[in-house]
Amino acid sequence: MTDEPILPHLLTACGSLRALLDDPAVPSSWDKASACPPFTVGGLVAHIQVGLAWFAKLLDGPRLHDPAVRLVPGEHYPTVVGQLPDADNEAMVAHANARAGKGPDVICVRLNGDVSRLAGHAPTLDERDVLDLRPAWPFAMRVGDFASSRLCEVVIHADDVACSVGVTVTPDATVVDVLVDLLTRTARARHGDLAVIRALTRAERAEPVFPVY
Repeated sequence: MTDEPILPHLLTACGSLRALLDDPAVPSSWDKASACPPFTVGGLVAHIQVGLAWFAKLLDGPRLHDPAVRLVPGEHYPTVVGQLPDADNEAMVAHANARAGKGPDVICVRLNGDVSRLAGHAPTLDERDVLDLRPAWPFAMRVGDFASSRLCEVVIHADDVACSVGVTVTPDATVVDVLVDLLTRTARARHGDLAVIRALTRAERAEPVFPVY
C-alpha cells in the first residue's frame, strides 16, 4: 500500500456506483440473471452493499496495534479469496441473491447509508491502523489495505452490474490507478514477477497470469 489515502478513492468509486444505481435499467433488471453468474443483478448490488457495511462496521469498532497476522490485498486475494471452498462461494452468492429479495429501494438506501458512514470517518482516519477481521476472516489488515480490497469489489462488481443492464460506466482515472496496482500485486503474489513481466511484454512465452480476480 502507498502512503496515499485509499478511502477517498473508494468514496469516488462509490459515487460512480450510486449514479449507476440511479439508472432505471438497474431496478427493472433486478431479479434477472447478471453478467456475473450465478448472481442476479440485485444479488450483485446486495453483495457490494454487504462488503461496504462490513467495512463501515469495522471502522466503527476498535483498532489493533499489534496484530498477530496481517495481510495486504496482494496476499488477500490469492491466499484467501482464491482458495474459498466451492460451498462457501455458493453460500455467499445465495445469501446475496436472497438479500436482494428486499428490493432495490431497500438495498440502495442501505448502501447509501453505508457510504455515508464511511465518508464520516474520512477526515480523521489513520489508514495505518489495523482492523481485526475475525471471526469472518482469521487475520487482520491495515485500514488502507482493506479499503483497497473494497475498492476492488466496488469497481469490478459495478462493471458487472453495468454490463448486466446494458450501460457503460467508466471508472475515475485515479481509481483505476489504485485498482490496477492492486490487481498487479495480486498477480505477482500468485504467479511471480517474471511471469507478470512476460504476460505484459512477451506473447510468445507469456503464462496465464491474468485475470487474477
